[in-house]
Amino acid sequence: MSEQNLRQQIRKRLKQAHLDENQYSDLEELMARENQGEPEGNRLTRRGFVTGVATAAGLAGIGVGSWWLLESRSMGPETLTAEVLRNHKWLKPLDLNTERFDQLAIYFADGLNFELIESHRFPHDQLALEGGRYCSLGGIKAAQIVFRTPEGQVVTFYQTRYRPEKAGPIPRIDDNDTPVTVTQDGYRVDLWVEQGILMASAREVDALPGV
Repeated sequence: MSEQNLRQQIRKRLKQAHLDENQYSDLEELMARENQGEPEGNRLTRRGFVTGVATAAGLAGIGVGSWWLLESRSMGPETLTAEVLRNHKWLKPLDLNTERFDQLAIYFADGLNFELIESHRFPHDQLALEGGRYCSLGGIKAAQIVFRTPEGQVVTFYQTRYRPEKAGPIPRIDDNDTPVTVTQDGYRVDLWVEQGILMASAREVDALPGV
């Protein structure tokens, strides 16, 4: 499929979804992030274009990201960890402010079609929960859960249903696989699958030393 035809199909899909002003704003913001720092000749490449649209569509909850992913190859750990890092760096207001994980699980249950779980891999007991919001991983609706360390550093935790055909092969800690760990620009991102849920965390590299 040519880039021009792909753009036309995505625009048609967006039109059918009846985006409101806020959703268009999300789309424009995510597209801008995809282009930030890229040489002029590389901007709005096919990969950048569709990734930006998929991410913004997931944030808007209109399913365009899932539609594109069905037409494309799986994302893979590199793309997913990069998206986790973007979500971590550009935090948005929380949909629900709460210090109770069970309240978050109830809140996200309908939107995600599963209940959040307290991961054995994530250090819940060392962090203060602040709340959560909907975001996107690979164009698929996900929960972003925000914590703080005792020193005030932000740690974000992500959960969404694992779909291998879209996310690609991700380590399963239930099978004793080692999570993907990426460090970049002073941040650390971990990515793994647990109990059928795709999970990720992001933090500054000096947050939670020894964990």
